[in-house]
Amino acid sequence: MPATSLFRVTLRMDVVPGAEQQFEEAWLAGAERIADEPGNVGQWLSQGERDNAFYVVSDWVSREAFLAYERSPQHLEHRRSLDPLRTAGEMTTMRTLHRLDGKGGNG
Repeated sequence: MPATSLFRVTLRMDVVPGAEQQFEEAWLAGAERIADEPGNVGQWLSQGERDNAFYVVSDWVSREAFLAYERSPQHLEHRRSLDPLRTAGEMTTMRTLHRLDGKGGNG
């Protein structure tokens, strides 16, 4: 299935040891607001198995929709809630080319 209209953002964040639960709760609180953004298609939070990193993947209808959110007061508020809980972070952006659903998933 072509998915050329999706813009994907992947974040890797190193979390302060011992603050994992607090980070997860802060992310969830902000993620609910992100889900209300008209340009947001979906988002996922994952935790590394061997490190103290969390990974966020979010899909957007376009690069422009993501950038509009990134410049918004809501984004700044969400970042402020996460910043004290992390020690480092890295963002990668990309355009999704194809999506293939496996038999074990719902899509």
